[in-house]
Amino acid sequence: MWTSFKRGQESIWVNRGFDLMKHGKYQEAIETFGKALELDPKEVEGWLGKGIALAYLDQHRQALECFEYIFYLSPDFAEAWFHRAVSLAKLGRHDQAILCYDKALRDMQNDAWVWFRKGVSLEAIGEYREAVDCYDKALALEKNQEIREHRDRVLQKIREATL
Repeated sequence: MWTSFKRGQESIWVNRGFDLMKHGKYQEAIETFGKALELDPKEVEGWLGKGIALAYLDQHRQALECFEYIFYLSPDFAEAWFHRAVSLAKLGRHDQAILCYDKALRDMQNDAWVWFRKGVSLEAIGEYREAVDCYDKALALEKNQEIREHRDRVLQKIREATL
């Protein structure tokens, strides 16, 4: 059992938090990441995990606060930019999300899901051709039915608009 709570063990708490998230125990994960952050408030992975867990619980505003603090500590942390973008998109702030996806893509160009999520936000604001480009890039990296279905749906919208 996790009873010791000593400086230098932040990574143990962070790893445990991510394990809890893998099992869908998001509230417990938030508490566990909190223990890591009590030991070291500059533990970037702890802030990332806490933000992701909050987002899974649809607490996107609180998640955004975690991601903002990460940028104070590490402005170029691509994974935090990606998760910030996802939370912004869930809040309907797609224009801002797209800018964050672009920042994430500086280091995550080979991540199909960053391209996919950017495509979803572009689609949401009616930028269909750009969305298709993102879906194509995602499909080039990972053959996935969900991505293909989004791409096909947007292509159909483009065809209908040109008729």
